[in-house]
Amino acid sequence: MREFDCKVYTPNKILFEGKAVYVKYPLMDGYAGVLYGHAPFVGYLNKGKVVVKRDDDTKMEFEVVKDGYIHIKFSEV
Repeated sequence: MREFDCKVYTPNKILFEGKAVYVKYPLMDGYAGVLYGHAPFVGYLNKGKVVVKRDDDTKMEFEVVKDGYIHIKFSEV
């Protein structure tokens, strides 16, 4: 799978900055996911888990405890 740049951060600090092959995130109406080349998108996050999958099959999970947003650009999340 092709990799893209990914950043996960709070207002206070960066939790993750690196390459990913898949990101799953909670929206107001359920979970969605993104792969390389996804169309540009901005959405409001709901409470839940953001899951970042890397090329070596490792996964990182981050809990969304307050509302936030996701911004997808062609090769960056």
